[in-house]
Amino acid sequence: PAPAPLPPNAGGVLKRSASFGAMESVCQHLSQVTSAGDVIRLAGYPLELHNVTTDDGYILRMERIPRPGSRDAVFFMHGVLDTSMAWVSAGVTGSQAFAAWDAGFDVWLGNSRCNAPRLHQDPRKASTRVAYWRYSCNELGTFDVAAQLERIHNVKCTELGGGQGDLE
Repeated sequence: PAPAPLPPNAGGVLKRSASFGAMESVCQHLSQVTSAGDVIRLAGYPLELHNVTTDDGYILRMERIPRPGSRDAVFFMHGVLDTSMAWVSAGVTGSQAFAAWDAGFDVWLGNSRCNAPRLHQDPRKASTRVAYWRYSCNELGTFDVAAQLERIHNVKCTELGGGQGDLE
């Protein structure tokens, strides 16, 4: 039988537990996990989703496990054939993202243009698969990472009262 749908406030389903019986509940919900955001939400951590547009028009999705008052932020970026899921897929006791948040960091998970939602500002590129995929690994570093780091910088400056200036 299919697992029951998650209630809207299902936070904490993946929380640490010494009981093996709790594992059964976790497994029922794993079929509904399609992104790092799903894992973060199921684990009961706070979640923000950010859409970031690169200088060449690709629209990327970032997940954030926010600590707005923290001056310490960490950015996790996956490898070429991976997604931000890599940083949360080992659960709350084995994932670097959760460990960083538990240690007091504002956690940001990056994704490249290779990952969903696979959107572009130019409707011609967004609607044509061949046009969308016309880039090299160089753009992943020069455009994707740069746009995401700029977003983190701007959000943290705003939260900490520095506007869009320097955090030093």
